[in-house]
Amino acid sequence: MLRRSMVLAGLLVVGCKDEIPLYPGADAPTDGGDAAAADAGFDAGPADLGAPDDVAAMDAPPLADRFVEDAALDAGAPFDAPVADAPGGDAPDTADTAVVADTAVAADTVVAADTAVAADAGAADVPPTDVPPAPTAAPGECSRADREGSPGNNVDSDPADSQTPSVVWTGTEFGVAWSDLRNPTAEIYFARFRDATTPRVTLPTLTRVTTEPASGAGSNEQPSIAWDGTRYWIAWSRTLSGAPGSIRVASVTPTSATDSDVGAPVTVSTGTQGYTARPSLVAIPAAEGGGLALAWEDDRATDNAEIYFARLGTTGARVGPEVRVTNADNLSGWPRLVHGPASELGLAWIDERDPGSDADLYFARLTLSGARPAGAADVRVTSDPFVTAHPSLAFDGAGYGVAWEAEVGVADRPAVFFTRLDASGARRAGGVDLRLSSNLPAGSASHPSLAWNGTDYLAVWRDDRPSHTGGDLAIQRVSATGARIGVETFLYDDTDASQHPALVWGGGQFLVAWEDEQYSHRDIWYRRILPTECSP
Repeated sequence: MLRRSMVLAGLLVVGCKDEIPLYPGADAPTDGGDAAAADAGFDAGPADLGAPDDVAAMDAPPLADRFVEDAALDAGAPFDAPVADAPGGDAPDTADTAVVADTAVAADTVVAADTAVAADAGAADVPPTDVPPAPTAAPGECSRADREGSPGNNVDSDPADSQTPSVVWTGTEFGVAWSDLRNPTAEIYFARFRDATTPRVTLPTLTRVTTEPASGAGSNEQPSIAWDGTRYWIAWSRTLSGAPGSIRVASVTPTSATDSDVGAPVTVSTGTQGYTARPSLVAIPAAEGGGLALAWEDDRATDNAEIYFARLGTTGARVGPEVRVTNADNLSGWPRLVHGPASELGLAWIDERDPGSDADLYFARLTLSGARPAGAADVRVTSDPFVTAHPSLAFDGAGYGVAWEAEVGVADRPAVFFTRLDASGARRAGGVDLRLSSNLPAGSASHPSLAWNGTDYLAVWRDDRPSHTGGDLAIQRVSATGARIGVETFLYDDTDASQHPALVWGGGQFLVAWEDEQYSHRDIWYRRILPTECSP
């Protein structure tokens, strides 16, 4: 069963056109969310986007109100028509930042001896049978009056596909990275959403991070973005036809309100077989030595993937050897890495090691060098026969929240679940698998992204139940104690596929970026979720 169930999990999203294949090109890591800093509004939007009317500046306190109360999940008329941007409406991409040739790197350091995996330490899983409250007669979608625009604002309107965004908050602005096919090879692009005095959202200046030959010699996908206090860092997977893939990183340094400089890409790791994929990048605070921590999956050792780790210095170069984190039978994949307690990292991933299970969710504590702390063991978070995939992990100051998708006995119909872990990875007292989506038995809910705002969690995912056949974004707030706040609701309703959301908290609001097919191709869209939005 080396790849069977994970390939199946990679195809869980039902009804998406041209769903991104499992290898390469899966969902981008989305976790993150630093404490909010100075609050401000957004720049004015260009006329070709049909910029929405001004909204209140973002100086509201962290989310405290409910998004929706006693709302139906499947009712309500669609929103007003989306903003009238046409395919290819933005100016030609002539202002791309030039990229210098890739920095040559020495041969990869030999991977240290495999880390021994201790026996499972998690408590027995509680069967995921918790179902959301029954809907009432009120509409489940947010009203137009609650929104900045419908359905959001697109980062780019080039007719080529854009996919798998990743977002981060710096303390003063948001950054987003994605994979873009306009060149026509897949390249990494970047944009900033800088706060200003006018509370509107602007179409940002785009920065091209990678430049591959026009012949299609390389493909750059699955970006993960982080902020180290001075610069953005982007990690991505680079694949070559007929050759091993690699994980690369590059810095993007803001030089003015609208311009950025791109550093030379650095190769962190090169595989020896088919693929090296799904990087998850986090910044290490300066007080803990600075630099970056990076996890990814790689099939170099066997014909199934394992999780690897590297610590990176302030130049992006690897510090010390790579560490092979997993060493168990069958595939380990979809790593999600976050900074946890002081000088410690939390890692969630999907693992097929357990007999009788297609895939389970696992958690491990790591030091900043990628080793497990003394006495720490892998924690098996789920223990059921269902296909499990696409975890998202967030640290709340005391422990972790984790969201994932699982088929729950209905083939090809996953639902989204949530649970809370303490700092060691064990379930917190009374912890259960809280089912967030009510799509079953029809439709699927997949690719959740989770963020913490200092008070509670927000989860967003793709949902294509019968009333949202194109696939729309659903949201659910969860309290610090693991209870629902209100009921799930949809950000908007249209017939075009929306998928792969990436969520972050900062500046007094959540920001979500995602892929959307409003113009018959995938564009990257984004929007704020404000404290007063979708309130009763």
